[in-house]
Amino acid sequence: CIPSGVTEVERRNVHDVAIEAGAKYVSLIEEPMAAAIGAGLADVMLGSAIYVIPTIVTKTLVVIFAKGIMRLAKTNLMQDLLISLSGVVNILGYFVFECFMTSVAGAASGILFNVLQALASAVVFVIISAPARKIYNRVTKTDDK
Repeated sequence: CIPSGVTEVERRNVHDVAIEAGAKYVSLIEEPMAAAIGAGLADVMLGSAIYVIPTIVTKTLVVIFAKGIMRLAKTNLMQDLLISLSGVVNILGYFVFECFMTSVAGAASGILFNVLQALASAVVFVIISAPARKIYNRVTKTDDK
């Protein structure tokens, strides 16, 4: 898997390195998509297989939302703040799924947990985004905006 937003040249370089390392077939997917698939697999392993499809769909929607934000936001701080709000997309996705599976009242009963989960992930994201960006910039030798 590769980071979201890499250039075509970077994609080609990763592909070529994998082939040189001995891979017979290389298929690159972006890290957020790999994370969505992993989250779906975690649902299966935890005995919540009913949530596999909505997990993959909502995580994919979050990726699409975040990629749009990355293009619109002009500063890293704005990107970080807007991406941390992408948890709202996740909450809405699960809410809609639970409305179909149970009822609006049943879905509403679980929304508090989903909101708390989104808030916790936003806080963790804000805490780790600055150090992660510094490490990424150091590795790729790019300047921070």
